[in-house]
Amino acid sequence: MDTRRKEGAQPSSFQQAILLVEPSAQLRTKGGTVIRSMGFTPRLAADAFEGHALVDGAAAVIAAHPASAELYPRLRASGVPFIASLGRSSKDPARDAKELGADAFVIRPYKRDTLSVAIYSAQSARMLRERALRAELALADVTGVRRDVHDGEQRSGLLHLDLFKTLLPLEIRRARRHGYPIAICVVSLDPLPSAGQISAQLSIACEPHLRRAVRDVDLPVRYGDGRFLVFLPHTDSVGAETVGRRIVTEIRSCRFKAGGVALKVTASVGIATPRPGRDPSFARLIRDAHAAVKAAQLKGGDRVVVR
Repeated sequence: MDTRRKEGAQPSSFQQAILLVEPSAQLRTKGGTVIRSMGFTPRLAADAFEGHALVDGAAAVIAAHPASAELYPRLRASGVPFIASLGRSSKDPARDAKELGADAFVIRPYKRDTLSVAIYSAQSARMLRERALRAELALADVTGVRRDVHDGEQRSGLLHLDLFKTLLPLEIRRARRHGYPIAICVVSLDPLPSAGQISAQLSIACEPHLRRAVRDVDLPVRYGDGRFLVFLPHTDSVGAETVGRRIVTEIRSCRFKAGGVALKVTASVGIATPRPGRDPSFARLIRDAHAAVKAAQLKGGDRVVVR
């Protein structure tokens, strides 16, 4: 009998134990009950100290913030899917989760529907990171292409264009096959008033800001001076616009010196998602995203337009 797991099936690790680190005894009990009802084995810890002893072998960790802060570095380093558990007082939970390095977030109290979405999101994020890493390593073995590295550290974390061209058609075919949402984001740096044409140095200065604005699962690449492409897997138009707004905000924080003057940098962002009733097509997505970024520029730049 063929026991190989089909592409897109849920990893067996997510049929195992899920660790919940929660200082509230009442919420901890409730969370454990919800986790068990979903077919997982709950591991319950009252604090990060107990959590350290239970992390190994866990399919995912739900960690109540800020009580679990001491556990975060280990989760990020080990690659265990990390779900930040936040209180209702969080004004921007997505931003808070990103700052913590979490793969997903959930708002307390624990409910089956929201917890299910958070676990699935964390699972997808982990799978996509591993897939991108495997593809990058495989391509590097053949071509020598790697991410930009300096003194053992990644400079910007942007993909090489050759790797992007390899990964993107694969991801679009998977999206078409499995029916999950995707989006393409084109980022164009707006012209600087006294710097003439956009230079390669300006693009390089903006790369770390772009990397901070996108998620770990997104695939960003620079494909010309002042132009970037970002592929957003498992992302609908609303989610893509949220990422686009973060990019616009982050690029504003870049300061570039030209002629001894520090200039404020801004960017126009165009976003495209598959049209209703049509299979995703790379050519159509790129065409729509370019039209969207042109519309953003015609409106004065420093903004996002979604098509």
